Amino acid sequence: MDMSNQLTLEQQFKLQVFSDQAKNLSQEQAQECLIELFRQ
Repeated sequence: MDMSNQLTLEQQFKLQVFSDQAKNLSQEQAQECLIELFRQ
């Protein structure tokens, strides 16, 4: 299920940065980031 072709380059970049950061976060921190991301 590849949805990357529906994302803009900016969205792809943000997603890549977010996934890199998420690997280093606890579950609670990751949830907070996710909520913040959806607010934008």
